[in-house]
Amino acid sequence: MKEVVVPAPWQLQGDGYIFLLKGDKELNRQDAHIPSALLDHYHGGLNVLMYVRYSASSVG
Repeated sequence: MKEVVVPAPWQLQGDGYIFLLKGDKELNRQDAHIPSALLDHYHGGLNVLMYVRYSASSVG
């Protein structure tokens, strides 16, 4: 199957939820895949979890 790249903007419809979570700073430093160049600037505290369910899309 060939992958096709479709440039933005796209027309998307659906539902979503955003959760704000308090995170453990040291756990995030280890497990959040933060680039090593940014670790010195990481302050920690707030994590964001997005749950999105698309019901229609102009790109498949």
